[in-house]
Amino acid sequence: NEVVFVGATGDSVRVAGTAISTVNAARGIRRLSVRVPALADGAAALRVVNTVSLEESNTATLQVVSLLVEPSALAVGETREVIVTGSPATRFVDGSTKVALGAGLTVGTIVVESATRLRAQVTVAASAAPGARTVEVLAPGMYAAGPGLQVVAASTNDAPAVS
Repeated sequence: NEVVFVGATGDSVRVAGTAISTVNAARGIRRLSVRVPALADGAAALRVVNTVSLEESNTATLQVVSLLVEPSALAVGETREVIVTGSPATRFVDGSTKVALGAGLTVGTIVVESATRLRAQVTVAASAAPGARTVEVLAPGMYAAGPGLQVVAASTNDAPAVS
């Protein structure tokens, strides 16, 4: 597995992946880690070459974008709709956009409202550890990841006992 970084003037740098990990096996999301090289003219595009076997090779062009996630916190044991809004370069595609939120969070139905906005039903397991989660979104030709979601302990705001 390798990534080709293509600069604005067409020059390119080919970089081998340093690690591959499964982010969400059920949704087919894997992470390929690479070191990003410095290009004199800046990286205009990423081309990922994923060699599946000797006979098959998949190539995709990726554009890296930023995300905003609302709400920014979910409680342990909670099921709630999360809205993900991407920067103008985002290209969410209905039916093929995947979302991963890490251990203890299950993403259910995903509804793409536009190329830059989607809604996802998220369930936080009762056993999920509180803390920051990386939000990852993969769509044809686009990958976005970043901080944006906190898992917090479930509220214990019980009514005071009156005696």
